[in-house]
Amino acid sequence: MTRPHPEQTALLEARGATLCWDVLTDEPPVVEVHDDQAAADWLWELDDDATALRTVAYLGWARAWWPASAVAGVPPLDPALLAAELAVATAAVDHLLDDADAVERAVAAAADAVHPLAALADDPDLGARATELAARLADLADDHGIALPTALPEPVSPVPARSGFALAAGGTVGEDVVVLRGSSPIDWALVPQGAVDAAADATWAVVRRGGESVLEVSAPGTGVPLRARFGPLDVALDERGDGAVPVPATVLFLPAAQRVLTVYSPGFAVPDAPEDPDAPARRAAIVAMAKARRTAPDATLTERAAGR
Repeated sequence: MTRPHPEQTALLEARGATLCWDVLTDEPPVVEVHDDQAAADWLWELDDDATALRTVAYLGWARAWWPASAVAGVPPLDPALLAAELAVATAAVDHLLDDADAVERAVAAAADAVHPLAALADDPDLGARATELAARLADLADDHGIALPTALPEPVSPVPARSGFALAAGGTVGEDVVVLRGSSPIDWALVPQGAVDAAADATWAVVRRGGESVLEVSAPGTGVPLRARFGPLDVALDERGDGAVPVPATVLFLPAAQRVLTVYSPGFAVPDAPEDPDAPARRAAIVAMAKARRTAPDATLTERAAGR
């Protein structure tokens, strides 16, 4: 067996082996052993610990790849709740991990979960789970000498929104004359998780304005610094995901193969990989899976709380 594509791989580094689950299937993990002696101590009982191990791997996948999208109806996950669940899940399999400090780091990273967990305590559907998770997180914090906050801060929106990520295909151009326009899907590998609407396209238009040609770009951004490439041009996008740059008239003669918009996050990824023909179908399947997770029998607290 080989690893699935990274976008659908829930991965966990255990003692002596790496475990890889495909989030789109219920298949057992791909096991890559790199230390026979260390792995031999526990691999024989993998079936007994598989659910707990997969939970840690899945939560890690959600942190990296969750396809939040207003267009597709997939609400964003609260990163603090996710961190709390990951900390508790990590502690449950601490004896199988290849990192002695994994639990301590996970608990420290979950400190901000105190407030959203308290806010869910009175929820008729989620209150019991939230209270239990808060208690377990507090116990782990005590065990590792980590002080969790107690005072409630002013409420803030955990995920910046651009009209719910809504993306207008073209927008209002007033007296401008649109000469060319198009759209391109956004490559998830080129932007951090949550930086864009995972199911929306980025749009571009060449308009004539005041006697000059301007390339306008619009991507469903959420405040993460982004740029966009269009042929030989590179455009900086603002916090809303919009950008514009004057262009020579020759841009109208770019071959169709070069009239492709590539959105990326500087410092996160370089947009130089060849096009992946399997990406649209794979990402559609991941979005569909995520959309169904809120009502799944094994949905996490973070998934059930999403969008509330």
